[in-house]
Amino acid sequence: MRSNALVLAVVCSLLAVGLGTIGSTPVFALESPAIQSGNVTEAEIETETETGTKNHSAIIKVYPNLPVPQNRGEYVVVTLAQPGNWTLTDGVSTVSLPRNHTGPIAVTRDPHLTQNITRYPVYETASRFRLSQDGETLTLKRDGKMVDKIAYDRATEGDRWHRNASQQWIPEGLTLRETVNTGPATVETFVLPDTPAQPIEPIATATDRVHIGAYTFESWTAAKALVEAHDRGANVSVLVDGNPVGGVSEQQKSVLDTLVAEGVTVHVLGGDRSRFRFHHPKYAIADDNAVVLTENWKPAGTGGKESRGWGVRIENNRTANELYTVYHHDTGWKDTVSWETYRTQIDTTEQPVAAGEFETAHRAKKHTADQVSVLTAPGNAEDAVVKMLRSAEDEVLIMQPQLASPQQRMVRAAVAAAKRGVDVKILLSDAWYSNEENNAIAAHMNRQADAGNYPLAVRVDEPNGRYGKIHAKGLVVDNTTIVGSLNWNDNSARENREVAVQIESAEVATYYRSVFAADWQTDKHDERTVRYVEGGVLILIGLIAIGTIAYAHRSIIFAE
Repeated sequence: MRSNALVLAVVCSLLAVGLGTIGSTPVFALESPAIQSGNVTEAEIETETETGTKNHSAIIKVYPNLPVPQNRGEYVVVTLAQPGNWTLTDGVSTVSLPRNHTGPIAVTRDPHLTQNITRYPVYETASRFRLSQDGETLTLKRDGKMVDKIAYDRATEGDRWHRNASQQWIPEGLTLRETVNTGPATVETFVLPDTPAQPIEPIATATDRVHIGAYTFESWTAAKALVEAHDRGANVSVLVDGNPVGGVSEQQKSVLDTLVAEGVTVHVLGGDRSRFRFHHPKYAIADDNAVVLTENWKPAGTGGKESRGWGVRIENNRTANELYTVYHHDTGWKDTVSWETYRTQIDTTEQPVAAGEFETAHRAKKHTADQVSVLTAPGNAEDAVVKMLRSAEDEVLIMQPQLASPQQRMVRAAVAAAKRGVDVKILLSDAWYSNEENNAIAAHMNRQADAGNYPLAVRVDEPNGRYGKIHAKGLVVDNTTIVGSLNWNDNSARENREVAVQIESAEVATYYRSVFAADWQTDKHDERTVRYVEGGVLILIGLIAIGTIAYAHRSIIFAE
């Protein structure tokens, strides 16, 4: 938790955020077809876009501003569901596409360069083919009739425009991942602050490898376990974010200095060309175990000194290996440097260290899961959440520190589930820095539910000494559970690195359903009291704040 002054400074910075603009148009030219083979799977097309699949034709990717002279190799990817008279136009000039081609195709004036940077089949156009770096509108037509249209804004060098639900820019060096199913597994569920030993246990016994993906790393307990694993001969490393909200704490500096001095490798991700707004996951790979958390590696989180969090230990080498693939990707580009290099470039800040003491109300428990899937953001986590919510039949339980807006895509999907008759409950944090906004959004959503007569209830938590505040990001939909670092806002879903796991198990769902039910209880209000706010003043204040945060580059949520 930071000081009021620091939070005020952050909030003031949010008010200054502006919006971008759309720019000029390029020129296209026509040349006879020349297709060069590529290698892209049907599954990759399915993940490119919600409309650009084997049954639909669409523009799915644009790469207009390459980090090379004259943007040689720039391209547009379209996918064609059937043969026909296909054209691509910017409204001024038109490119004819091959009549007999189906599937994805990268349209470019430099096929020999483009084929080295994409796995799609490459189609050569005339040398006048140009994409605008400043943004434009592209239209795909069949027999002169529009089939798809996209508009993109100004392109940062190296970024690719990616057609998905958020139509987002993908930074250079970032590969979007599919949801990866890693099979059945034994899953140990636990919550914090009740069982702080559980995240450390697999590290304490590891002999081969330990890799930590973290937002911040301030835990002396975890650091001791890492050093001991290193001394046993394990390959040990840590990846942290270089620019956490509030800055790098004095405690984190001391912890990371100690790790490096003891031989542990520490990577820092950040800088002007960072692939992520924040590196915000909380996971560990320990031999063939994967630990995925909602909490940071610090006393308030994994230390059990403050926050309500959810965590799982997955005993499955496929899950651990998949997480290592994410870790290897994230440590393997030019935005990642060593702690020894990074520490000379920063000033640290003195931050309070949580020291609460709480009883163990929920003990860890092992279960059998039918399927475990690894989710990541940017890329697939938001889609996975929405898909789960759309499939809900009986019950949805959501625990989040806060919701950015009722219009956020995941929130809309939860409301839609309630409108279908699914019982939906949302529990938000009462932390002092989000209490006002959370009460406002709860009142707004509950009043809407009352007016529409659908079964949705939103409550702001009252810990009553069981823990300090909610920091969990958990979702239970019928017999499926998601646990991880994903906050329900656009920055988290589309610009941060986040990691979560989706677990298909009635046993796991029952465990977290029990935790949720206990946390849902309150001494002050019955279930629907929060629906009514006198005069609507709180609603107005909160919605103004929510509107501001919707455009924020840094949310107070990420301070933990």
